[in-house]
Amino acid sequence: MGSNNKDNYKLEFSRHEHKYYVPRHIENELLKHFSERCYEDKYNKGLKTYTVNSIYMDTPEFTFYRDKIDGYPHRSKVRLRTYSRDFDKGDNYFLEIKSKTYDKMYKERTPLSRKMVKDILDGKINFMDIPKSEKVFQRVRNMNLVAWLKPVSKVIYDRISFYDRLDDFKISFDFDTTSYHPKSELAPGQNFSSIFNMNTIMEFKFQNEVPRYALDVVKKHSLQRTAISKYCSSIDLLYN
Repeated sequence: MGSNNKDNYKLEFSRHEHKYYVPRHIENELLKHFSERCYEDKYNKGLKTYTVNSIYMDTPEFTFYRDKIDGYPHRSKVRLRTYSRDFDKGDNYFLEIKSKTYDKMYKERTPLSRKMVKDILDGKINFMDIPKSEKVFQRVRNMNLVAWLKPVSKVIYDRISFYDRLDDFKISFDFDTTSYHPKSELAPGQNFSSIFNMNTIMEFKFQNEVPRYALDVVKKHSLQRTAISKYCSSIDLLYN
């Protein structure tokens, strides 16, 4: 179904996520703090960022967006993801479902070939024809929305991540998040919009609890946990 990936990506997991806005003037201090206590993600390449590029799918009524805005405790979103700034030139592609039930997030993904990504974006894939063995496709199909799903937003940002194997804890910093229309005909003349006024997003991802050294940073800088949705913020900017 997918491409031959040179890296091993985790295809299914659940966790809690806490998000914070980080002022620019303390970015370096926080990066230093976590680099001294955690392992650096191998995709950082020496504390240099790597790119995350996602195309979000939704219905013409923006069902996934409205579920989030209305605060439904059980909600999902569907996206295509690669790790190249130019989506068309990515090395690895994934179809992802990110679901949330109250305070816990569930994520499932399956690798895709470049041709399959193109067919999905062009509306040439019939999800109903995908074999039952492809679990992520079956999950999308079970949402009863597949006949109406279309690409509505592209979100790109640069990331630096750290992880603590002992506590099963991951920290990510997302920089310079921008939102694009996935196809120019959706909004002729508008290329991209900056999200969050270029503020950095720090995210804690964990199974049971946040380690003390991470909580100390939050307390020291009086950081406030915030409900941040890159997708919803993108839709707000692109479609008012």
